[in-house]
Amino acid sequence: MVQHNLTSQTSTTQVLSVVTGTDLMPSLTSQGLFSAENLKVRLSEFIEGEKPFLRAGFTLTDMALEIDVPRHVLSHFINKEYGMNFNSLINSFRVEYLKSIPILDPEWRRLTLEALGRKAGFNSRNTLIKAFKKCTGECPSEYFSRSAKFDVQEFSFAGSLMRAEQRN
Repeated sequence: MVQHNLTSQTSTTQVLSVVTGTDLMPSLTSQGLFSAENLKVRLSEFIEGEKPFLRAGFTLTDMALEIDVPRHVLSHFINKEYGMNFNSLINSFRVEYLKSIPILDPEWRRLTLEALGRKAGFNSRNTLIKAFKKCTGECPSEYFSRSAKFDVQEFSFAGSLMRAEQRN
């Protein structure tokens, strides 16, 4: 009998590959248990339902364990399907979350940029700024400043009055 040196972190796919002497990745991902469509649905439901991106320090390993998909399969899927790595994907969800906040809500307006970043799962201000700029092309402070002006001037009755006064 051949003995194999397998660690506790060895995946089922790796174990089966060693035991059978074949690469099971193509058969698992083409139409089976980890098909692109299956993974897309699982990932989408998990992200929408659990909002794991709001957890600071959330990792690829955490996600793989929570949706019960081998880490390497999930990583490969994210790279191929979304054209980015796991961290970029999670940061893009964090940025979208921040963009969706009600900027005129007094509770949110009183928060600093660092506090907003922490609420969205960012560990640092620098990571927030880099991710935000990568996704939107502008710094968060520029975006929120522009958004607040746009909201006030375009959608509020008071903004309409201010514009009318400026014209007279």
